[in-house]
Amino acid sequence: MPYPDSEYPSIMRGKDKRASQRMLNASQEMLWVLHRVSFTLETLDEEGDEVGWRNMDATRVDEMISCLSVAVDQVIAKAEGRE
Repeated sequence: MPYPDSEYPSIMRGKDKRASQRMLNASQEMLWVLHRVSFTLETLDEEGDEVGWRNMDATRVDEMISCLSVAVDQVIAKAEGRE
């Protein structure tokens, strides 16, 4: 057994097993949200006739940011055990 004192090395650093399990359970969603954030930021930063925040309708930019905010809040709640 690689960690004789516990199942998770984080327990030895003061985090409990439930917190470690919550983080593991949320990790796939966190990765997905980070990909979405990255894609959205790249889209907003692009230059061109129809892309980039300067060329988009303000309502569309607000919608993109709002959707990301909801997704981020949900994955944080899951990782913290508030879901």
